[in-house]
Amino acid sequence: MKNKFFYLLLITLLSLGVNAKVKIPEILGDNMVLQQNTKVKLWGEASPNKTVSVSVSWSNENFRTSSDKNGKWLLWVTTPKASYQNQQIAISDGEKITLKNILIGEVWFCSGQSNMEMPLNGFWNCPILDANETIANAGQYKGIRFATIPKTPAYTPQSSCPGKWQICNSENAASFSATAFHFATATK
Repeated sequence: MKNKFFYLLLITLLSLGVNAKVKIPEILGDNMVLQQNTKVKLWGEASPNKTVSVSVSWSNENFRTSSDKNGKWLLWVTTPKASYQNQQIAISDGEKITLKNILIGEVWFCSGQSNMEMPLNGFWNCPILDANETIANAGQYKGIRFATIPKTPAYTPQSSCPGKWQICNSENAASFSATAFHFATATK
């Protein structure tokens, strides 16, 4: 009797894994910014050989692709001109996930060494001029979003990277790159 129960439980758990919802990289998420007036790439994983559909709030067009034998999928989505209107993306392979609070605008990659890495709240014994006031007033820049990618060495190309998009407010701004923040506010 115990063996029958064990096998029934095992089959149930395996079938739940087969019907798992679509997965996307962490960097594709709520609060992200997508480049305006172009085609952007969306990708992820689903069950093998499954249809993946994507719908976006800025268009009536539906996008479809199929996952490969390993469950990998990729498609391109056309973006409109920039705006401060919050958008959504729904991705489904039968079970839908929705990305919310997305902006369409300009995306800038800021990369460098310690001068680019230094956060608005500074490094130990290395303050940023007027940092407290800048951080306290960061909420006025509603169109600025940051995704900080940690140093993650790899010997092979990666399909994903850690890092979540954050809105600009006094809670999040302290950890934003000071150089990138001042660049973003200057080009506003």
